[in-house]
Amino acid sequence: MSHKIVFLDRETLDANVRKPNFPHEYTEHAQTAPDQIVERLKGATICITNKVPLREATL
Repeated sequence: MSHKIVFLDRETLDANVRKPNFPHEYTEHAQTAPDQIVERLKGATICITNKVPLREATL
């Protein structure tokens, strides 16, 4: 199984993020507005977020 990993707000985290060593597709977005969350997470199996809130209604 290959995972689709989406990092919603890479610009907000000043740290090295290592890519996993399992099959994956990795996408980083500098920032994500609330109205972009659903579209960007379509098909994602893993979401990484620092400041972007994932509300119940969105999920």
